[in-house]
Amino acid sequence: MPVKNYRLTLDKNHCVSCQICALACPKEAIKLEKQPKIQGGKAKKAKVDINLAKCNFCGICDISCPYGAIKVTLN
Repeated sequence: MPVKNYRLTLDKNHCVSCQICALACPKEAIKLEKQPKIQGGKAKKAKVDINLAKCNFCGICDISCPYGAIKVTLN
C-alpha cells in the first residue's frame, strides 16, 4: 500500500516576513515572531515557526506566498 509523505519546506532566502502565509493558514500552524531592532543596526527578518503537528498540508501557504518561499511537496 503506497504511503503519501508530505513535506513543507521554507526557503529563508526568499522569505521577506510578509506574514501572508500565517494569515492564510486555516490551522494556524505558521507563526512569525518579529525580532527586536538593535539601534544603529539593520532590521532583522521575523523568525518563522511552522508547527508540523498542526499542519494538514493543504498547500494554501504555498499558493498564497508571492515570493515562493514555502513549498508543499508530496513524496
